[in-house]
Amino acid sequence: MACIETRNITITAAPDPSKDCGYRFAMVEKGSNVTNDEIKSAKSNGVKQSDYHTFHFTLQNLEGSDLQFLNDPFDVMWVKPGNSSNPGSCPDKRMTDGDFCVGQITPSTLTVHNANSRNCKHKFVLNFYGTRADGSKGVVPYDPVWTNGNGGSP
Repeated sequence: MACIETRNITITAAPDPSKDCGYRFAMVEKGSNVTNDEIKSAKSNGVKQSDYHTFHFTLQNLEGSDLQFLNDPFDVMWVKPGNSSNPGSCPDKRMTDGDFCVGQITPSTLTVHNANSRNCKHKFVLNFYGTRADGSKGVVPYDPVWTNGNGGSP
């Protein structure tokens, strides 16, 4: 088992009362916005089924945002698989998928390992703690899409 790719993705968060969750989120990788908030990972020919991708998420609070990653490996990221063409609906409760394993968590960073064992789109929610749209403190969700390009070879 080997990590075949490590990616660094910054999640920016800014208060935005027009959004249901009270925040405007964006993902940035290598200086460019991640299109449609969709993370794509694929295994090329010859990669072993047991190989995986590692993603380091860094939270960047903007304009007075006070969010931080939840410090709970079961609640910081909920994952719900769809199929190869449709991610399905967003998880609205604690869910996981065997392809995803949460690693280290700090208030501003999260490491996730993706086994990418099958061609599948996932909906996932990253959960933060901070000031919500109504001014109270609590969980603030962000729900992008994740696409596994294929499952590699045996």
